[in-house]
Amino acid sequence: MTTNVIPSSPNWYCSRVSDANQTGDYAYGSRGSVLLWSLDNTRSPRFQYVGYIFAHLDKCTAVSLSRFSGHFASGGEDGKIKTWNIQTKTLIQEHHTHKNKVTSVHWSPVDRDLIVSADDAGLLNSWNIKTNSCITYQPEKSHVFCLTCSPHEHNIVAVGYKFGLILVLDVKESKVVHRLRGHDEEVHCVSWCPVRGENITKEDSVGEEGCILASGSRDKTIRLWSTLKGKCMNVYKVPNNVNKKERYQDHKTRIWLTLHWTQHSGNSTSLVSSTNSGELLLWNLKDSAKPNVWQVFNGCSHNRIVFNITATGPDFQTLCTISMDRQVILWNLDTLESREILATNGGYVYSITASSLDPSRLAIGVGDNMIKIWKTSDTRNSCNVNTLWQGLKAKVTTLSWHPKKEGVLAYGTEDGRIGIYDVLSSRPPRISNTYHKKTVYVVTWGPSCTTTKDKDALFVVYSIGDGIILQHTLSNLKEDAVSVNDVIIKNNKTIESISHIRSEISWKPDCEVVAIGNDDGTVELFMAPKLYHICTIQVHNKLINCVRWHPAYVASESSPSQYSTWLAIGSNEIVIQIVDVKSAIDAAESLDSAVLITSGVCSLAGHHGRITSLCWSSHVEGHLVSASYDNTAQVWDVIKKQPLANFQGHQGRLLCVMWSLDDPDIIYSGADDYCVYKWKISEQQHTKPPDKGKKQRNKGRRRPVDQDDGFHGVNKVSNIEAVGDNDDLTTLIEKKRLELVDKEKETTADKSLVLAGSQSQQESESPQDVSSQSSPKKADIKAKIRRKVKSLFPVSGTLENRGKAQLQQDCIQISQMLYNDNPNSNVTESDSTHLGLFINRKTTYDVLKTEGEHHKRNDNFDYYCHLELLKGDIDQVLDEAIKTNSLNDWIVSMAPLASYKTWLDVCIKYAQQLTVAGLYSKAVSYYLAAHQVYPALDLLVEHNQFKEAIALARARLVSSDPKLKHIYHVWGTQLASDGNFEPAAKCFLAINQPREAAKNLAKRTGDLTALHCATDVAMLGKEEDMGRLYAQRCVLEDMTHFDWQLSLGLTTKYEPLKVFSLLTVVHMKMVQAFKKMCLCDCYVSDIKEMDMFSDLKLLQTEIMLDKDCKDELIPWEPYNEGGQSFVHCVLQIWLNGLNVDVSHPRMEMLLSELISLKQTRQHNESNLQQILIDCAIDISIAMLCLLLRKTYQAVNHIIAAMCYCQDSQQFEVLEGLCRILLPTGPSYVEKLQHEVIAIKVVTSVSASKTLVRLLSTDDSQDTIEEFSLNANANGQYYTNTTKCSAWDTLAAFCYTSALRYMMKEKSGKNDDEETSHMTKMTLGVIEKYSSMLLWNAHAVKLALEDALNAIGSSVNTMIINHTVPSSTPSNTAIDKLGEGTNTTEQDTEEDVYNQTGPIISESGYGDGDVDHNAEEYYNPYPPSPYKSSKLAKSIHQDQEVAESKTTKVQVEAPMNLLPLKKCPQAQAHARVSRALSDMNEYVEMGTPADNVVVTNTDMQIIHETDKDNGAEANIAHLNQTARNATDLLENNALSITSATTMWADTFSFEKIFGKEAAEYDSVREDWYSLPVDNRYSHECVTLQLLTDEKQRLTELVHIIPTAIQKCPFPNCMESARLLLAVSQRYFSEDEYSAFKVKVIDWVKTFAVSTKDRIIK
Repeated sequence: MTTNVIPSSPNWYCSRVSDANQTGDYAYGSRGSVLLWSLDNTRSPRFQYVGYIFAHLDKCTAVSLSRFSGHFASGGEDGKIKTWNIQTKTLIQEHHTHKNKVTSVHWSPVDRDLIVSADDAGLLNSWNIKTNSCITYQPEKSHVFCLTCSPHEHNIVAVGYKFGLILVLDVKESKVVHRLRGHDEEVHCVSWCPVRGENITKEDSVGEEGCILASGSRDKTIRLWSTLKGKCMNVYKVPNNVNKKERYQDHKTRIWLTLHWTQHSGNSTSLVSSTNSGELLLWNLKDSAKPNVWQVFNGCSHNRIVFNITATGPDFQTLCTISMDRQVILWNLDTLESREILATNGGYVYSITASSLDPSRLAIGVGDNMIKIWKTSDTRNSCNVNTLWQGLKAKVTTLSWHPKKEGVLAYGTEDGRIGIYDVLSSRPPRISNTYHKKTVYVVTWGPSCTTTKDKDALFVVYSIGDGIILQHTLSNLKEDAVSVNDVIIKNNKTIESISHIRSEISWKPDCEVVAIGNDDGTVELFMAPKLYHICTIQVHNKLINCVRWHPAYVASESSPSQYSTWLAIGSNEIVIQIVDVKSAIDAAESLDSAVLITSGVCSLAGHHGRITSLCWSSHVEGHLVSASYDNTAQVWDVIKKQPLANFQGHQGRLLCVMWSLDDPDIIYSGADDYCVYKWKISEQQHTKPPDKGKKQRNKGRRRPVDQDDGFHGVNKVSNIEAVGDNDDLTTLIEKKRLELVDKEKETTADKSLVLAGSQSQQESESPQDVSSQSSPKKADIKAKIRRKVKSLFPVSGTLENRGKAQLQQDCIQISQMLYNDNPNSNVTESDSTHLGLFINRKTTYDVLKTEGEHHKRNDNFDYYCHLELLKGDIDQVLDEAIKTNSLNDWIVSMAPLASYKTWLDVCIKYAQQLTVAGLYSKAVSYYLAAHQVYPALDLLVEHNQFKEAIALARARLVSSDPKLKHIYHVWGTQLASDGNFEPAAKCFLAINQPREAAKNLAKRTGDLTALHCATDVAMLGKEEDMGRLYAQRCVLEDMTHFDWQLSLGLTTKYEPLKVFSLLTVVHMKMVQAFKKMCLCDCYVSDIKEMDMFSDLKLLQTEIMLDKDCKDELIPWEPYNEGGQSFVHCVLQIWLNGLNVDVSHPRMEMLLSELISLKQTRQHNESNLQQILIDCAIDISIAMLCLLLRKTYQAVNHIIAAMCYCQDSQQFEVLEGLCRILLPTGPSYVEKLQHEVIAIKVVTSVSASKTLVRLLSTDDSQDTIEEFSLNANANGQYYTNTTKCSAWDTLAAFCYTSALRYMMKEKSGKNDDEETSHMTKMTLGVIEKYSSMLLWNAHAVKLALEDALNAIGSSVNTMIINHTVPSSTPSNTAIDKLGEGTNTTEQDTEEDVYNQTGPIISESGYGDGDVDHNAEEYYNPYPPSPYKSSKLAKSIHQDQEVAESKTTKVQVEAPMNLLPLKKCPQAQAHARVSRALSDMNEYVEMGTPADNVVVTNTDMQIIHETDKDNGAEANIAHLNQTARNATDLLENNALSITSATTMWADTFSFEKIFGKEAAEYDSVREDWYSLPVDNRYSHECVTLQLLTDEKQRLTELVHIIPTAIQKCPFPNCMESARLLLAVSQRYFSEDEYSAFKVKVIDWVKTFAVSTKDRIIK
């Protein structure tokens, strides 16, 4: 149910287009509809919108309400009269007796069954709705302007005509009672006096005869008529300007005078009239002798002419008026003042926007050349609207408020103007000196992109029109606007030109980034103020209509929104795309080129038409409203990807929508139904748009009307015969076929008759022969009759056909002329003109001249030309034909008689004439005859005859002619706009524009083959950047559907796409490995093996997968393919199958491309296919890092892939990654670098057949040997309580996967295998698991974060529920305290623990019984453990703490050595390099490097080797670097030791959360022992206490070592549950109890929340 509405305007220039009754119903016609209102039956009525009825196909011209029932009648230009039920809004009856436009309708106030109507042809119709009968009468064949039924006699009607006549008619008898003449121009209104009698001065006129009739006319007079005597009683002259003020000068051009007799309080001596300037006058007819017998209505009045005045209310004390100023006003007859004003719209509602400084002030841009300012906070008048019209000469298409200056409004119009309005003043707008050529679609405020010293230039106006963006300076609009495209080209070296058509611009709320939408579906991001290009978003293929940034702050959250980098994008497509550009903005400074985003966070599908407008809620995060061409507005919860509500109140395409800044439940929308609706989300009954059904298209504006009967009642019987249920379908079809055959035979016979008639006519030329034919139409028969040829000499022929006496006299006259002595004698009499042919040349010329003038007067131009040709005056003929556009083929063929040049000119003129006539092909032939190729081409192109134009251009022009290129370009653009993308691509390829061709091919939405084609076209056309863009989309889509062969078939053809081939191979081998291991069965079970590399022979190396080296903690068998590891197989395909160049620059380039792809990916945690792709990307990056000997970075990317699986709850994928990358356990990471280098060497040897040895001079047989990288002296990585290396994290992920693997190992296993696993599982083994998974430092980090999240949740609850105690600190404290918490993640984690259930007893710390049937409730793949980024999210951005910065020791090896056997120099270099690299890592981690040793022996070997090369400086540099690193580590030893003591040895719940840590007076003693999620939500907690606690805990968080903070370590509490579940299954009850005590003691130390203390 809508709360309020600004409706469409009433129709103009109609005498009765609005009406009201005594019960408060009010209706008026608007366009083809009737809008219904309820004016509550009180002393102070107000407009209440009831609804509308789509009444007529054409304009509704008349509305009349019944005085007896809740019905009304309407008439329209479609000639129909209809009756309606106001309450149900349904049609009751209709008739279409009128064949012309209905001008007036009146429901008789006396006879409830009588409706009288009239049309513009003068036809009057009296309709009795009870008997369904009509009586028509046409007393005058003239336009009827108005009519009114008498309120006293049921059969009397007064009718006003266009030429000033007024008729009083008896419609029952169809006769004229009186003809009243007096007005000189059209009569606009006739109104009967509500009481009988013609003596208006008498107060009691009961029983008197007659009635006074008042009329108003365009001649500016009001006349009172006596219906008894049939004459005028009095005349009143309406003044022009009653208030003596300069108003809108309608009285000079537009005049309309309407009247209304008052019935208020029984007073019938007053008459209300309008004026030419919009005022209302109350005429006192008793005092007619006074000079001024009128009073002016006060208050806010109309400023344009008024069309209708109606009365309503119990005593008819309220008047309703409609005017050309598009306002409907209620008036009080007691006070003569206006009560309420209803603003209306006279055009499409293009834009709605609210001021951020005054949210209750709305600006509405309308297609009636006006801007409406709606003050929504006015409680007395819900439609308090101020109209701005000065300076507006066209439709207002877009609006934007100034973000800092109140009342400053920018607007754009359809004619390309940009203006600035100050709505708080009465000054006219300021207009920019620079116009757009076409409609302005967008105006917005933003920072200047050019340097200026003007303060006002901090915010300038950006406008979009005709595909370009202009910047207008507010302080000086007379200056030329700046083209933003030029600024972009100037500041971005990679952009040489811009071919996009700009369609949208949107600034981020902080004005740091601007998004620009284009016609090809792309959205480009530019960094302010220089507009550096940072990102391109390609999620749409059609024109972008709207781009909206998520608000930085919302009312429901005290902290900045985490979705502030979300973009909502709407286009001509039906899907809304939500894209997160945070990664692109964060990487803007580090990347050299713009990143590409091809997928969004989510897609919102539901609309059935293009998206025209979007608006985020400023109250709730992630709530969005959209407007569409499907006539609905949809409210979305983007975070949950759910539709919330759907508004279906509009009856047209929605053009704009806006979420109220004051009320989260109110939305404003505008559409092409001319209405603005204010509606509430909570009141909507629908959640989705209606299903898209097949609509019947009305191909004509009017339905066919039966000629025999023009009246149709309610129960109209259809003339379609019903088909019985027992009719045989075959019989019906055969019957229909026979009817069609008979009809065809009749048509053939008719045609034969026509042909026969034509032949007989040619033979006899007798009309009787044709008249005997009955079948053909008369028009067809007349066309067949051959008309008799006219004579060239009709004047002479007439004179020659006189009688014999006249002809004899002609002979005498000829003799006199020939033989008279006077040689100058001539024919001078008009009746002797025909004799000139018998005299001489001069007289013959006179005859030809006379006959020619006769032909010209009778439009026989051809005969005139014949006569002129007889004289030989061809130039005269041609001139006349050109002037009158009468050239034809015959005249043009005669033009060579004048000259060749004349013929060429005439051909051109004739071609122009043919063009106007629409004969384009013939016109082209005449252009070509005159050798005018370019005009011929222009004509063909202008009328879309592109094939003909191309054929002509190719045949007549050279290939380099720019005209040919222009034709192809116009044709391609036209084809693309029509959706014919492939033919359009051909056109662009023909003019060497492969970029445009590929762009059009890629516009085919959802067509992967088209995208592959676009990639091929771009790559073949040397557009490698675009080719990579499309190839990326193809490869990602192919991998989603596991179609690797299609992906490799595309990417292996082009070297620049090699990186996608590498990614495809990794993805293929990874998914195939998962299938072999029976992981992710529901997705990959139907994948077929691809045999593309089946013939590839894998090389054997000395580093084989040794199964004996398997970690004792790993339960699975090492995964291998033919004895080779997963990495070995992938690298062999890379190096041998794809022939990847292993040179260092090429590998670095491939690595950079993959990292760029990773940064632009939008991670979708709910889609397994996308998770597999993300993992494949990180594995590919890791393998490239290994090839480049970047082991540390490679391990980090492997960990990143595992984190994706952990965060998205895809534990089977995590298990698969561990089994293929770490087949023998975490220690395999040490050998991973060895294997990669070894494979690289073997592949190089196989390719070159020889190996260049850099340092070895030994000619003996060389073999590949083992070598160690990144390992310490013991062959292991360091692990302790304060340092968490990459290896530790990797091991933790691997061991948690191993534990889950053992828990799910139930079905499909035999007893022996089961027993073997149980035998291996000992207390020693499980304690090793514990030592790797239960880390004190990570548990402390988890405990502190749980506490911080609990604090944030409590603060949010206090603020939302308004339960803040009286001791609440200032708002600043609230803001600081509420920031940085993530209640959503906390709630989600708590739900997870409730679902899976820990193993600890209900007593809290293990004192109770343990459920030994753990398998029944343990889920081997629980939803989500601890997320790695959670701690960072809980710490607010404004808490800047100076972190201890360690200086990384930069070590660079003297040379890149290849380690070979029997090469001590190389081995020495490798050991030194590895040792110093380890030192880098330890310094970065903040831990001592006790075992990093650079031996003197290694230094001596290097010194001896490089003695001749001056390596002493290098040796000194290495030694000094090692000393610096050692000193740095020693300086940090004290702080590290302190942190170690804090986190490892002395932690306890009491020390951190107990009374000894912080004591508060406002809490009880037992409060200190509560879990953190209960203690901080306790009723005794105040905001001041929460503030202190947050500050104290945050300081503790910041002293956590950096390695612990940044480490994505698995949740230790979840690991504890997993350990207990495994031990319960594999151990005896005694062993399990002993182990459980240890784990529970550890949990007891670190558990701080209820979910970690109590098990349900």
